[in-house]
Amino acid sequence: MSFFKYVSIETLEKILAGSIRLTQPGAFNDPFELAVEVYNPYVDKKGSANLYLDALSPARDIKKFLLPTEFSDDNCNDVFARELRGKIDNVLGMLCVTKNPSSHLMWAHYACEYSGAVIEFEESHDFFQGIFEIEYIEKRPKFHMDYFLAEVPLPISELCIKSSEWGYEKEWRLARLLKDCKKIKTSGGKYDIYTMEIPLDAIKSVTLGERCKLDDAKKTYHKLKNTKVALKIAALANWNYEFREEPIKLNVPVSEMNPYVTPYTADIFLDDRGVIGEMARWAKIKHPLSSIVKWRL
Repeated sequence: MSFFKYVSIETLEKILAGSIRLTQPGAFNDPFELAVEVYNPYVDKKGSANLYLDALSPARDIKKFLLPTEFSDDNCNDVFARELRGKIDNVLGMLCVTKNPSSHLMWAHYACEYSGAVIEFEESHDFFQGIFEIEYIEKRPKFHMDYFLAEVPLPISELCIKSSEWGYEKEWRLARLLKDCKKIKTSGGKYDIYTMEIPLDAIKSVTLGERCKLDDAKKTYHKLKNTKVALKIAALANWNYEFREEPIKLNVPVSEMNPYVTPYTADIFLDDRGVIGEMARWAKIKHPLSSIVKWRL
């Protein structure tokens, strides 16, 4: 089984070089991230709750702390949740992946309008220890303040609840404490950047977008040609609103199995010496379908 991540070419290069970003929830594109409603009947009696976060444990059954969606009270709001998220941003980062490898919306939103890539990860790799599935619901959840006053480690997976409008993303998340990550620089924006090392053997394949630039395809191929990472292109299919996978290389080094030279991939190999280059140049000049392939330069 696999996880997938839609990325820009710049992010792809960093991940293939062994570095992946763990992002603070407040920097996500959904402003409702971790902004649950909290009923706090102790607002005039108790101070802020101490925060003990557990990045690895699975979610527990917390129904006893959840209030009915119709519950209403002046002390039920997101005031505490905003404070809570600020605290979480200081201690925890997340990696977002998906089970959906063929989303048009995610190609557009996260892979630079089809010019980026989708990375396929090995789900069973040790790197993904503690990963959890996002829960999607229609109504914003309402927590009783007692949940946060228990003074026990709270699995972050219990708070990652999103609107059902995001359900198409089929999202899973990996959480890590920022103190266990590498701070590579202070960004120009609000949030610092933290990364972790990710081994190449956690990656199964890379699929380049239909609008990928030729130079980016060449660089990615040369980065992966001697690895066990498969490489392909998500080309427009001849039917429906679908893509077809145009293979460039399989999950073996090209020293063990030649890459695929087709009218679609020939441009990648034009400068190669030997048989592969000869085949590519023949396909580029002689094959009747080569004229319909238009790479971005």
